[in-house]
Amino acid sequence: MIESFTNFPEKDKESIPREYEVHEAFLKLLEGRKLTERRKLEDSSGLYLWEVSFEDEKGSVEYSYQREGNFKEGSSVKASIEVTFFDKSGFPKGGNTVAIYEDGIFRFVE
Repeated sequence: MIESFTNFPEKDKESIPREYEVHEAFLKLLEGRKLTERRKLEDSSGLYLWEVSFEDEKGSVEYSYQREGNFKEGSSVKASIEVTFFDKSGFPKGGNTVAIYEDGIFRFVE
């Protein structure tokens, strides 16, 4: 006899960070610098893209939060915050992932 395994728990979906959680992560990353909001987009599930930046002596720095999923502006396999460095002419000079949202919290990448 083949037994039915219908009572397996479903895999929980990754929780979506609330706007205040993303804002708190930005504040930690900015270390007291004044941020300029560049773009903030939401859908029926909430915030999915938020870009902030600040100027420094070498040019500018942009932090970009994107929720997990596929969007017109791009896609992400995990909710995360990326940093991009720009020179004074606005040319991107590099960047990387600085925080990943896992298990209900942002984990900062060293």
